[in-house]
Amino acid sequence: MGKQELIKLFIQEARTYINAPFQHQGRTHNGIDCVGIIICSARKVGIECPNIIGYTVSPNAKHMWSLLNQYMSCIDVKNTKIGDILFMCANEIRIPQHLAIRTDKGILHAHSGIGAARGSKITTGKTVEHSFDDFWISKHMATFRFREFM
Repeated sequence: MGKQELIKLFIQEARTYINAPFQHQGRTHNGIDCVGIIICSARKVGIECPNIIGYTVSPNAKHMWSLLNQYMSCIDVKNTKIGDILFMCANEIRIPQHLAIRTDKGILHAHSGIGAARGSKITTGKTVEHSFDDFWISKHMATFRFREFM
């Protein structure tokens, strides 16, 4: 299978979680968080990805960065492509603690409704896909790409 087909399947799988309610450390269609969508979608399409558990609602940014670097490559934010994982700040102090998947329609993520969504027009408390507009671009701190997509 080629890279583009794998990316397409990854996004298709992630889209099966749209409207799933947000649940901290959730890993099912009945409840999922921003990390869970990435883990579950990657595993479903055959990408090695550990099930990371035990993190807090406001995860440690340095620990998240370290884990992302173990399984992905950090990419210049100017070179973000469909299928990439966006490391985003979810608060006003600019500490990245949230993940989203870049799609052809914008971004896809599970959001609790706290933090980054303030001021946004999206529905929160569930998994959503929406435009990657100026509000969300301002939250984008780093980009990671699965090595299988390179």
